[in-house]
Amino acid sequence: MKSFDSNAIGKAAPIDKWVAAMEQAFIDTAQGVVEVPPRVHLDRGPNTLLLMPCFGSTYFSTKLVSVFPENLQKKEPMIYGSVLLNDGQTGRPLAVMDGSKLTAMRTAAVGAVGIKYLAPQEASNLGVVGLGIQGFHQALFACQQRNIRTLRIMDNSDEVMSRFSKRFSAFYPKINVIPCKNAEELCNASEIVITATGSHQPVVPAHGGWWKGKTVVGIGSYKPDMREFPD
Repeated sequence: MKSFDSNAIGKAAPIDKWVAAMEQAFIDTAQGVVEVPPRVHLDRGPNTLLLMPCFGSTYFSTKLVSVFPENLQKKEPMIYGSVLLNDGQTGRPLAVMDGSKLTAMRTAAVGAVGIKYLAPQEASNLGVVGLGIQGFHQALFACQQRNIRTLRIMDNSDEVMSRFSKRFSAFYPKINVIPCKNAEELCNASEIVITATGSHQPVVPAHGGWWKGKTVVGIGSYKPDMREFPD
């Protein structure tokens, strides 16, 4: 059985290939080529365990993800995960993969597909709220879909924003990165807004009509008591 760590997954394919694969995955799911049962969701206090199977004729896979929000206070990733790939004809295990990196790439590809088809072609201003592993990859993938000139970012930590800016600029040195003091500033100035937080309260303004004519991608709310957007 083969093993693929975070570095191997990150180097497996360029961003456009990830986006094309995700787009095909949507088509295959809609046409019944693959079967994706509802994920198993288990809560223990503030922590969550997610079990996600997917069945195809050639392969089937199972992703196991743990979400521990308090890890952020310990300066550890909030999300850990593993993916097991099996032969669809025999069930033989073929590979185990780093689920955190794979989830980041896959989820960023989902957001990128949405931006590809829904965002204005002339959009050049991107805003990202929440700068963890998900927010970082969302930004990387989004900038491949449009000619982004300015990226506005917001997080609860100035240290996180500074670290994000330096890391992002290594990939896109020509894009101007602007830390924002509040979400209203970010949303008003951005044509594409991405939220990638674990918040239980809205992280974007409820007033001002800032969302009109804009593309908004929200990926953080995975439980009924979580929300990134107001009513």
